[in-house]
Formats: sequence, C-alpha cells, structure tokens
Amino acid sequence: MEKVDLLHDAARPVKTAVDKFQLLPEFLKIRGLVKQHIDSFNYFVNNEIKKIVHAPSNERITSEVDPAYTLKYLDVSIGTPSYDTNTVAEKVTPQECRLRDMTYSAPIKAIVEYAKTKGGEIVHSTITIGYLPIMLRSCQCVLSGKDEDELAELGECPLDPGGYFIVKGSEKSNSTQAYHIEGVIRAARMGDCSVQEFYSLLSLGSLIQGLSII
Repeated sequence: MEKVDLLHDAARPVKTAVDKFQLLPEFLKIRGLVKQHIDSFNYFVNNEIKKIVHAPSNERITSEVDPAYTLKYLDVSIGTPSYDTNTVAEKVTPQECRLRDMTYSAPIKAIVEYAKTKGGEIVHSTITIGYLPIMLRSCQCVLSGKDEDELAELGECPLDPGGYFIVKGSEKSNSTQAYHIEGVIRAARMGDCSVQEFYSLLSLGSLIQGLSII
C-alpha cells in the first residue's frame, strides 16, 4: 500500500514554480543542456542524409556531356573523423583539431552506380563526395561512449557535454535565434481594429519596422 502511495505522489502534477525549479538539477543530470542537439545530429547522419540521397531528384543523374551515361546513388554513410595526408586518411581527435587549427570532420562516402543506358557495363564504386563537421559526443565522434579515464587520455574534460563543432580550431556552437522575415506583411485583429505590421531590409545590418492600425 505504501508503494502505491509513493507512485501516486510521484505522478502528481508539479504546481508551483518553486517546486519545478527544485526538479531542474535532476533534469540536467539526466538530459543535460545539449542532448537535443546531439540527438538531432545523430538522426541526421543515421536517417536524414540517406533520405536526401534517395530523393526522387537524385534517383538517377544523366550526364550533360553524353546522355547515354547515368549515375545513381545507392547508399551513403559517414566515415571516421580524419584528415588527408598524401592521399592517406589519418584519424584525428577533437583536441588535435583545436591545437592544429583544423576542422573536426569526417568523409561522406557514397556508393554509386555508373551505367550506360544501352548495353553498357555497370560499375559500382565507393567515392568521397565531401566532408561533414562532426558534433562532439555524437555517435560519429571518437569521444562517444568513452569513460573519464579514456577522455583524459584524449585531452578532453569529462564534464564537457559536447554538442558543438570544431571549425578551423575554433569551437562553434548552435545558436537558436528568432528573426523577423523581411518583406512580409503580417496582419492580426485586435478587437475592432485590424493591425498590420511589416519589416523591410534597408541595408546590411539595418531593419525598418512599420505599424499601421486600421
């Protein structure tokens, strides 16, 4: 009976802001401040990038030089963070990128099919089509799943939550911001009045706002 009462109390809504604030430390222990960024990046590299490759517009690409030759993307994947030295890919760590002013990125590898439309040979090949900056602590990062001792060996702080990129040696984080759309009129009704608001971009860095009430 006591156990049932405890479960009932745990499921009871938190009413006041003071009580909610007391839950914040426990929430941060479980979720952290950047988990949503890491989960979003993981979903992109594991799912969304494949949807882009398999989009109808990329189903089959015809050569502009000779329409008889076509190319088709069969699959795409993200490799291990590395950099090229004399055509040899060397694995790299985030700390090394910080010290050497490098971008912590991994190759985007695609399996493509070259074919000739009429009686031609079909050739399959794996090629690198670009490089993708890797978010620290994501599933593609070398820090993923490492314990405190392993992180220390890699020159990382165990308290660093990740969720950012390293571009040319500098740490770059996601910044969520809201901007007004320039050149768009928004209208709303306030009681008996109609309010129209517009924003126009005059020059780089300057924004003019207008408001009319009818």
